[in-house]
Amino acid sequence: MGQYFLFTLRSLLQLVRHMKGLLFDFIFFAGVASIIGGLYFNLEFIGPVAASVQAQCPELVKSVCALPISDRIGVMSLLTVTGIAIPAMQSVLKTFGSDKHLYRRESDNGINKISYFLGKMTADAPGFVILSLLFLSFWYVLISPMANFGAYWGLLMLSMWVYTGLGYFVSMLVQRTHAELVGSLCILVSALLGGVNPTVSFMSHEWYTLVLVSLSPIRWLTEALYLLEIRVYQTQDVNVDSALAYYGYDMNDMYKCVLVALAWGFIFRLLSLFWLYFKDQRIRNRFLVWIRVYWRRSKKAVLKKKKTKDQDFELMDEHEDNPIVELDMQDSDDEDGQTVKDATNNAMLTESLLNEDEQEDVLDVQQ
Repeated sequence: MGQYFLFTLRSLLQLVRHMKGLLFDFIFFAGVASIIGGLYFNLEFIGPVAASVQAQCPELVKSVCALPISDRIGVMSLLTVTGIAIPAMQSVLKTFGSDKHLYRRESDNGINKISYFLGKMTADAPGFVILSLLFLSFWYVLISPMANFGAYWGLLMLSMWVYTGLGYFVSMLVQRTHAELVGSLCILVSALLGGVNPTVSFMSHEWYTLVLVSLSPIRWLTEALYLLEIRVYQTQDVNVDSALAYYGYDMNDMYKCVLVALAWGFIFRLLSLFWLYFKDQRIRNRFLVWIRVYWRRSKKAVLKKKKTKDQDFELMDEHEDNPIVELDMQDSDDEDGQTVKDATNNAMLTESLLNEDEQEDVLDVQQ
């Protein structure tokens, strides 16, 4: 516990000393939020035309007539999650990436790695709250969504939880010069599988595309933002069923989306902690030795099993080539026992005969 407080305090002091980095993060978050807010200024949702009008549409375009007249919430949700994911990921690349040499030196002295890891994350926690609030302040004023401010703040903090975890993992996995590029590419790939274009309903036609889109954290965060906003219109008796069917969303999946996003944040942090342990030379050597031992044992077991099979095949071939030897598999146990018994009796009889012959030879010699 003492090391945990020590690492937390040291990380907070490091953040205070690098005020330029904090100022850049503030500007980055505010700038991205302003751009997204300007693109979707005064966002609104207009449902589909009346059912009587839809009935007059030709059969080929009836499904199109059932869609909402204006629905930009899906694309806005995707851009919002992507827009906060990139600066969130980049803001934590320095948390572990800038201390690699210091960590190697301290790990040789036997520091508690879990305390080091938790201390670093605890020092970053106030920044998550402040940066997400700053982002939402610009975004909410410009877009003017229908859902309340607190619910959006919770989802944006959830987005930061997921992609700061990705930033931790990327900063440990690659060099600092390549970390920003690798992290941004991961987020862009996740955004391409965000379930907006192509939609989740379209990607569900094949099992492998459904697996790909389900592995994207942005897909679940985008659906959560969409459901949060569209639910308000549903309470105002606006028909949103066609919009939900188009994207492949379900109004009851809100908690599911939140739980999956939380799980991704934990997965990224567990991978980061594992890699933190794996960077220790002693632990890495121990792990490699364990793999070699396990590999050799597995290889010996396979060779032994193969050798046993080859011997069994050779015995079967010998029995098949010898026409005199015929074994009945059903009575093999009885015949083997009788054979052993006969062999024992023959050996005893032979020994007795040899003893009698030797005694006669001795008598002849004496005479």
